[in-house]
Amino acid sequence: MLQNPGRGCSSRFLKWIGSAKKPERRPARISEMISLLKQGRKQK
Repeated sequence: MLQNPGRGCSSRFLKWIGSAKKPERRPARISEMISLLKQGRKQK
């Protein structure tokens, strides 16, 4: 089992949410988040 699985990503995710509130950055951040999710699935 992973210990504290959400700790590393939570701060990154909070930064992503904060930047996603800026409409000019939203499309880039969404595509970035999708790529991060794909990378996370590959690692498992």
